[in-house]
Amino acid sequence: MAMPALRLETETVTVENSVVKLESDVGHIRSDVSDLKTDVRSLNNKVDEVDKRLSGKIDEVDKRLSGKIDSLKEAVDKGFASVDLRFADVALRFAEQQSSFNRRFDELMRSRLYDRIWMLMIAAALLGVMAKGFKWF
Repeated sequence: MAMPALRLETETVTVENSVVKLESDVGHIRSDVSDLKTDVRSLNNKVDEVDKRLSGKIDEVDKRLSGKIDSLKEAVDKGFASVDLRFADVALRFAEQQSSFNRRFDELMRSRLYDRIWMLMIAAALLGVMAKGFKWF
């Protein structure tokens, strides 16, 4: 029976040694975790600082771009207004040309009517002269 007692004692010693080793490892892990927490806090502070700086820069860029976009929009609106004026001017000129064309066409139609009347009168006079010459009446 002596033999099993020795084995029990050696097993107890090894378990106690393992527990001591685990406790020291846990102590190291705790110190590492506390170091990591410190690092995370400092990183959080740095991230907050960078966030504040970037937010400020983004706001500045937003203001500058908004101003530029507004000025560009005004320029484009002015450009479109001038194009609208040009189209209105072209439409007015087109209407004037159309009315001028209509007047000229009416004059042409009237002159062609006068020409036809003159041709009929000349033909009648010629026939009258021929009738007299041939003694048709």
